[in-house]
Amino acid sequence: MRKRKQRDAPKTPRSGYSLFFQDMCKMVSGDASEARLQIGQAWTLLTDEARQQYELKAAENNQRHQS
Repeated sequence: MRKRKQRDAPKTPRSGYSLFFQDMCKMVSGDASEARLQIGQAWTLLTDEARQQYELKAAENNQRHQS
C-alpha cells in the first residue's frame, strides 16, 4: 500500500519550468491538454536569457525554502 502524504507537510520548491507554466496559464485559453502542449513548446523555444529569468526565481525560491 502506498504511503499517504501528510496534509501539513512542507511543499517542495517550484522549478523554473513550473514558474513559467504558472505565468503562461494566465495567457493561454482553450482545452487544458492543448494548453499544456502549447506551453511546453513555448518553453523549448524560449531563449536562454528569458529562461534564466525563471531559473533565477526558482533558485531564490529554493534558497527561501531551505532556510
